[in-house]
Amino acid sequence: MRGWNRSYVAKLLKEERLVLSPDGTLVDWAATDALLGVTSDPSKKGVQDRWADHRRDRDVGVELDPAKARANEPRDELADSSPGISGGRYHYWREKREMELALVAERERRKLDNELVDANDMRLATEQLARQVRDRLLALPERVHLQVAFESDPLKVLQMLENEMRDCLKQISTTVIVPARSIH
Repeated sequence: MRGWNRSYVAKLLKEERLVLSPDGTLVDWAATDALLGVTSDPSKKGVQDRWADHRRDRDVGVELDPAKARANEPRDELADSSPGISGGRYHYWREKREMELALVAERERRKLDNELVDANDMRLATEQLARQVRDRLLALPERVHLQVAFESDPLKVLQMLENEMRDCLKQISTTVIVPARSIH
């Protein structure tokens, strides 16, 4: 009736894009046309138009039956493209794919603008920073043990340890933490 190959009809049936009669032996062409309109790829509209022109040129000698022409008009209940209807699945998944691609592009843009950083890189940088701070603090007793050993006044020992600790923390903040923070 449409001039389609048997394989194309089988493909439409497999994709659930053919509407069959309740007994499953006949095709409801009006409903099928509406369903195909809802489930067709909108990016292929130009191809559809070219083939429609080709078919029209090919079938110039065919007279249309008015009853068949009315039967080919799409019905409104199948024009819905929601995911619940078999035909709306294509548009739903196409929209979902486009949304995911847009999110990926946004994430990449935010990385380039230094709004996002790689979590793995941050973990490594944090571990390196913690190691450097630990090493400097663990080196503190080795630096002050001789000075403290010769001092008998406990208040003076406390003052020496406090000064050395402040110097160590100041050194950490200027040489380890600040440069790491300025790296992008």
